[in-house]
Amino acid sequence: SIIPSNVFFSGPLIYADDGEVSDFNDKDITDAIILMKFNSEDNWINAAKLGAKAVIYIAPTETSYVEARKKFLRTPIYFSRLYVSHEDGMALKDLALSGSANVRLTSDMRYERVEAENIVGVINGTDPARAEDKIVVAAHYDTWSIVPSLAPGSDEVTATASLLELARYFAENPPKNTIWFVALSGHYHALAGARWFTERFWFGEAAKIWFFVGLDFSTDGNRVAILYRGSMYD
Repeated sequence: SIIPSNVFFSGPLIYADDGEVSDFNDKDITDAIILMKFNSEDNWINAAKLGAKAVIYIAPTETSYVEARKKFLRTPIYFSRLYVSHEDGMALKDLALSGSANVRLTSDMRYERVEAENIVGVINGTDPARAEDKIVVAAHYDTWSIVPSLAPGSDEVTATASLLELARYFAENPPKNTIWFVALSGHYHALAGARWFTERFWFGEAAKIWFFVGLDFSTDGNRVAILYRGSMYD
């Protein structure tokens, strides 16, 4: 089912640059719509504290994962943040700096309920004495973005492609132990896929899982780190 999420706002448009407290000096923020740079960390909170209705972000030429994570809180707050292209943002900036801009803001983001699935591929081990000792290699394939329509998925694609390549290799070179190759869903829904897999195959069917390898790669660098029992190793 589709969940409509239409939001309408109107009010004076105010440009607040980086959203620092000083950027709001001598401006009437109450019930205003604030235009600011996307690369402004979590300064949108200043606009919310000062009584603004919403924030419009101007798309940057480049940004980072850390910047994106600054755009929401773990505590629920009813305060709309929207994102426009750099070109549209510059036009809005000129309008805001003119000193008498009033805008009507419409958000028509719609959410769709879907049933996600975990995908499990099995390569049986060649050694009968070890075939029941299963090794699980897993990666999550769903992605997210603070701007849902711009979810890139590059990190998830890297991990999933590696998972498929490992599956291809071991299909051609059968291992002694049985290997399960698992593509997990629901990673950004409180690890829903991973929790389901654990409840089903670890606690439910009591599968003899001897070792678990999670592929969680990043495109931010070329360093490989191994997390083992809570410790990080390069």
